[in-house]
Amino acid sequence: VLKNKGVNDMLCFFQHLGNPKKTLEQKIEEVKGHIDENIIALRYRRISMALVIFLNKNDLYTLSKIQDYASKYSLDFLI
Repeated sequence: VLKNKGVNDMLCFFQHLGNPKKTLEQKIEEVKGHIDENIIALRYRRISMALVIFLNKNDLYTLSKIQDYASKYSLDFLI
């Protein structure tokens, strides 16, 4: 778990995607019903992992940087 403390707090963790009962999209939708933050996932297909990020809805700067990173490395960006 990676944690950033400060004005724009965020929490991140890596999720293994090997043979799950639910897809990553289903898991994100399930969690969205319980928290009021942006939930972002960057899927790394080669290693079957995703970086899941819980991000303050008002932190548009960090969101744009995450989108840039996903685009640069051709990652699936799910929000």
